[in-house]
Amino acid sequence: MRRLRALVAWVSLIGCVNAGDVPIPHFYDYWQRAPDGVGPMGTPTKSYRELFVVRGPQKKFYDATDRDFYYAALGDTSALHRFLHSSKQFDAGAPAEEWVADMVALALAYGDDRLHDALQGEPKNVREQVGSVIEQQMQQSLHLFPRTQTLYKFRKT
Repeated sequence: MRRLRALVAWVSLIGCVNAGDVPIPHFYDYWQRAPDGVGPMGTPTKSYRELFVVRGPQKKFYDATDRDFYYAALGDTSALHRFLHSSKQFDAGAPAEEWVADMVALALAYGDDRLHDALQGEPKNVREQVGSVIEQQMQQSLHLFPRTQTLYKFRKT
């Protein structure tokens, strides 16, 4: 009986780590599931797993942008606003690769309606930057963002 309980506990733990590790719909459409997998801009899948399974719940963030991304992904629109205006967005005149990859994850987390609503009050330069991420990094999902696309002019040609 002890072995059965141990086996059930182990299988449950594995199931939780694999199924509920990153609470973002369609995350694995963009990131590889492998332990050494990568996603947009070469970002490691394991960094997101670590954030959502370990660091985030323990409130151990690398910086304010990391914290804001975590809470924004969980639905906090104030955190999304702070993330959109983080210094990483405009490092060296262009967004950092990490910010771009995080923005792909947030677009997936929010979906079209919520992302559209959150971006409506943002300045044009922020909307355009988010639009460039969607247009360039999310080609396979452009059809999922028709409302959001009305908020920016950038189009990948």
